[in-house]
Amino acid sequence: MFSLLTICLLDGAGAGIIIIFPLLFFALLLVWALVEGFIINLFGINTFLACFKQAITVNLASLVAGFILMSFTYWWNADPENIPYWVTNFFASVLIEGILLKVINRSKEWLLIFKASFVMNLLTYIILYAFALYFL
Repeated sequence: MFSLLTICLLDGAGAGIIIIFPLLFFALLLVWALVEGFIINLFGINTFLACFKQAITVNLASLVAGFILMSFTYWWNADPENIPYWVTNFFASVLIEGILLKVINRSKEWLLIFKASFVMNLLTYIILYAFALYFL
């Protein structure tokens, strides 16, 4: 039986949630893209509309990475007490999204890009962790 605790969350909406609740996934992707696009814009990386599009792009890339990680870490789950799971996925998201943001914004400094990636993922993972604490 498939349970919510077996869903691998990597970044905003989570890789597993698209299978169970596709409409919820797209709603969360939109919300995450707005939040992360705003943060990318705060760092002066690009205009808000461009940052919003970039946030969608990097979140979809994290989604793909989430499915790949699920195949290797099927025994992990989003249980709030499973701290190694949360830390690993957080840093994977920062790395994946940071690299993609740098590819998209070649003229910007690495440090600026990774600061933005760190802050936007920190915010979204705090929200996800709170969600997991409340619902899982």
